[in-house]
Amino acid sequence: MLKRFAVLLAIIGFTFTVYAQDTAEVQPVASLESCPVPEASGKLEVWLGGDVWDPVFAEFQRACPNLEIASGAREWSDIQTQVQLAITAGTGGCDLCPLEQKDISKFVYGGGLLDITERVQPYKDQISPGSWASVTGPDGKIYGLPSDVGPVVMYYRRDVFEQAGLASDPDSVSEMVATWQDYLNVCKTIKDATGLYCFQNSKANNDARMFEMMLWSQGQGYFDDAGNLAVASPTNVATLELMGQFWQDDLVTDFNSWTDEWYAGFSSLDNPVASIVIAGWMEMFLPTWIAPDTAGLWGVARMPGGTTAGSARAALDGGSALFIPKHSQQADAAWALMEYMSLNYDNVLWARTQHGLFPALTQTYDDPALQEPAAFFGGQVVNPLYLEVLNEVPQANIWGPNYTMINEVVSVGIQRYATGEVSAEAALQAAQEEIAANLSN
Repeated sequence: MLKRFAVLLAIIGFTFTVYAQDTAEVQPVASLESCPVPEASGKLEVWLGGDVWDPVFAEFQRACPNLEIASGAREWSDIQTQVQLAITAGTGGCDLCPLEQKDISKFVYGGGLLDITERVQPYKDQISPGSWASVTGPDGKIYGLPSDVGPVVMYYRRDVFEQAGLASDPDSVSEMVATWQDYLNVCKTIKDATGLYCFQNSKANNDARMFEMMLWSQGQGYFDDAGNLAVASPTNVATLELMGQFWQDDLVTDFNSWTDEWYAGFSSLDNPVASIVIAGWMEMFLPTWIAPDTAGLWGVARMPGGTTAGSARAALDGGSALFIPKHSQQADAAWALMEYMSLNYDNVLWARTQHGLFPALTQTYDDPALQEPAAFFGGQVVNPLYLEVLNEVPQANIWGPNYTMINEVVSVGIQRYATGEVSAEAALQAAQEEIAANLSN
């Protein structure tokens, strides 16, 4: 998991530059007539990729000549470590920082972040509703601004579906994979007809992300609605057993995520995998550095949902939020830049057309620039599909202040099950007991 986002941050500047080539029109950065914080001066430490946000930073700094924006991308794991050290010391670190929405809760609950409740109030109804939970503390106050969201979809190879004798248009594929059991059946058809694997899901290094997306589509998670641990609930066990069926039927590869072998499964013209269920930010990577030679061969469909027809076909994975440590000496300037980056209509639209991350700012969703067909995806208009998913994401108790620990423990349990060491029930029961012990310490 951490390697995935180390890769993301390492290449994101390159990715943004190339992505714009597949859009009908590059949106301009919003101009500033004057500095929104005229009294600001000194250095503003921003832990965001300079190559990505250079035009935005340059315009902000032009309007605020007494302010120096010191920017640069960092890995998510480094941000978490350095932010925690700075909070403990009460000094240093970043003034404006990003984290994945799944990881920010531990800082929101642990204290140390600036309360921005009043600052975001005018925008409260303009942000994708499901994003607020990760930045809202137990006191009901808001400590971060959702910037982009990760609606989960299924990217698939049209050529593989056609080779298997299946329809390849997005509507037909979405209908074929209405449930996870349906997806399993489609994968069997593809394997029988072509010999190709359906997707990639490591056994010994599984990161639990597919398991979590399967749970999310059912409105399930690691806790029940009363806050009790439910890692080993009957639904969770049945879900893991269903995921295991893909391994048992030899329908998936065993390559580790974000490795050369994994990339090859998407880029190959002769021996590709058929699909991947993942968040919409994958749209940023496939056309640029993972599989640029496969333009026109991909489609985007709804993810499978639940275990029965009619279940939710929506989940979240990733998405990021911006925050300000409360000890920052540049809080006003940091907020002004945050507002300019992620709440300014033109800049949010610019960011979407430049790098492919789906914005949290709902005002932009109907903009004509987001209704353009994507050549890489066979001329499909993909943004409305992401919006459908966002509107249907069910409540699922997966992310939270202890998510990192829980995910690591569950991942080990899944690995034990996948490699045949224990049953699904035994794996999740052991994981639940370990998590309970950790939470009681």
